Amino acid sequence: MKRKLVLIAAVLTIVFFASGARSQWVSTNGPPTDGKEIDAIALIDTNLLAGGYNGVYQWIGDTLWTPIGLSPAYIQSLIVNGTNLFAGASDGVYSTNNYGQNWFYDTAGMGGQYVYAVAMSGPNIVAGTDNGVFFSGNGGANWTSSNDFDNTFALAATGTNLFAGGVGVSLSTDNGMTWNELNDPFSGTDVNALMVNGAGLFAGTYGSGVFHSNDNGSTWNPINNGLTSPNIYALQTAGSKLFAGTDSGVFLSLNNGTNWLWVNDSLPPFTPVYSFATDGTNLFAGTGLGVYERKLAEMNAADPIPDGVAPVAATANSIAAYPNPFTQSTTINFSSDESGAAEVTIFNLLGSEVVQIFSGELAAGEHSFIWDKPTGLPPGMYECVVQTSGRSQQIPILLVK
Repeated sequence: MKRKLVLIAAVLTIVFFASGARSQWVSTNGPPTDGKEIDAIALIDTNLLAGGYNGVYQWIGDTLWTPIGLSPAYIQSLIVNGTNLFAGASDGVYSTNNYGQNWFYDTAGMGGQYVYAVAMSGPNIVAGTDNGVFFSGNGGANWTSSNDFDNTFALAATGTNLFAGGVGVSLSTDNGMTWNELNDPFSGTDVNALMVNGAGLFAGTYGSGVFHSNDNGSTWNPINNGLTSPNIYALQTAGSKLFAGTDSGVFLSLNNGTNWLWVNDSLPPFTPVYSFATDGTNLFAGTGLGVYERKLAEMNAADPIPDGVAPVAATANSIAAYPNPFTQSTTINFSSDESGAAEVTIFNLLGSEVVQIFSGELAAGEHSFIWDKPTGLPPGMYECVVQTSGRSQQIPILLVK
């Protein structure tokens, strides 16, 4: 059994939220991101925590965030079980039972797998990794592999059922120990987010929007009316409200996905939203610019769209990348409406050019280019911009370890 204690000097200070009324999205002014996304948000007691490329941070009110450890690990998931906090990271699972004063690094049986998602299912902790699903029945001290799926990006538990999302959705009825693959209507797109509420199971995909199942994944229906961004990173339920985090911001459904409304007032235009959490009063959204908050009670209708800003509608010829996320290479597919000059360029989230994949003349029609990861390029979110005659398209692409 390998259980390494990591001492952290920072002490987690317990605070209570005392935010005033919000009429729009408001930045919490952190945590620092260096332009990289906040992929995990959690509340333990009344403490708001956020995880990303710089470990775990705690918000202590107004404009102040403080690190509570795990830097430089990239945190993809945070879950709370009682007073225990588990962090799915780029090198395994960490846990703390004293608000981050010290962390345990639990890897026995798992090694340093890249962990995308962590969930509680009955007595087990379950981790979705880049090499399938692992479960632990003793608080994370030891892990057992339960399948060899490729990247498992999402987990959602309800009762005795546990769902795993990656390339399709799978179901476990024994707390993650064995699995059955379910009907896959997602056309090869990755399932980035799963959520269960009283209306059933919801799956957020990268490229095909949101799907709903009311029979535990045996059948699925797309529910994208008004959801003009097909790339879903996160799903969150809050009472009767369902939220989707997309590469065009936040969408709200008041009828379990039958219709969607754009609720982005004062969130920077086209800001991707990668994670959510709620304390029952506020909704918190993780972005590449830090964490934003907004009152749930005020989100009951679509926000006005500023002049010159609108979520980009999904079309049959939208730019796409597969696989996405990727580890070594990804294929970028797009269409050109007419012949002429074209450029395919990769930028980081600070707007700096990383590499130009193509620059030259293209005929009208469908095109594909492969982006091979440059040596030494750090994991993170990048933006592919395709400029053709009379048209500019862009797509976020996630490079993982």
